[in-house]
Amino acid sequence: MPRTIWSIVEPKGSGKTSTLLAWARRQGDAAGVGQPTIDGVRYLEIVETGERLRLEAGAEESDPLLVGRYRFRREAFRQANRRAVAALNLDPAVFFLDEIGALELEGEGVAPALERALATNRAGRLLLVIREHLAEDIRERFGIHDDEQIPLARFRSDTTNRADGT
Repeated sequence: MPRTIWSIVEPKGSGKTSTLLAWARRQGDAAGVGQPTIDGVRYLEIVETGERLRLEAGAEESDPLLVGRYRFRREAFRQANRRAVAALNLDPAVFFLDEIGALELEGEGVAPALERALATNRAGRLLLVIREHLAEDIRERFGIHDDEQIPLARFRSDTTNRADGT
């Protein structure tokens, strides 16, 4: 298990991804995956490089992951998980995963990276964005019982500037 697990459980559209990606970039020793929406298109962003992988599947995608009205590219998740696990092996101060939701409950999405992060003591702090209405199911499914739920406002201010929380 990571030394500390912070969970962010806030309503959809509250600015979780943009706020936390900006915070993670300021850390200097952060790794993981964010899921920003840019100009109405969803992406997976590799925290340590800023590279973005288009997440939304087009009509030509033969085997998309389906969640409600969303169609996601499996290959984007495969690449993001592979890169996240490789980065986790470098012992980052912060390992960030956004967003843990319905796909992860089914073992898809960023579930492989989450499972690896929870099984190792490689990251100093694990920062998880958890889909609000699924928070208890996610905690139960992944055995997350010792997380500290942090309000998003803390990351918008100067009160949480470093990975150690100071």
